[in-house]
Amino acid sequence: EGKIPERKTELLDVDNKFIADVFEIFEEYCVTMEEVHLREGLAKAMKISKACNEYMTSTEPFKVYKTDLDRAGTILNVLLNALRFLSGMLEPFIPSFSAKIYETLNLVRTEQDETLIGDLRGKPADILLTLLKPGHEIKVPNPIFKQISEEQCEEWRKKFAGNSG
Repeated sequence: EGKIPERKTELLDVDNKFIADVFEIFEEYCVTMEEVHLREGLAKAMKISKACNEYMTSTEPFKVYKTDLDRAGTILNVLLNALRFLSGMLEPFIPSFSAKIYETLNLVRTEQDETLIGDLRGKPADILLTLLKPGHEIKVPNPIFKQISEEQCEEWRKKFAGNSG
């Protein structure tokens, strides 16, 4: 519909586990970033990205949409809020990614966004579900990342491998 859907169904165990897992990783991310362990911080953010992909794969919102529109809306609401959250975590590392997410979500970045991640620390995990209001209009998503060749991957591995893990 081009809008953030409402959560018309109760959250299921899979939803609650996803939210709790994301926030547990988020707390680890905050610690690593405070200690200026940037590589570890990026790894934590990417772990949340992986969790988002796994949640989408396991809940299958686009398949569920055909039989249970309300449940599909709940899944998409959770995912879109998590995506906004993830964009804030990845901004120090991939600002162009965050900018594209903000554009797709039809958001204007404000000073509040500068401190969003820090403001969420220590809060209950379900605060994740308050980042986007139901009914907020969003744009048609475009691919965020371009496809890269195996040769380019290998070149980047060599270039950015570093000496520590």
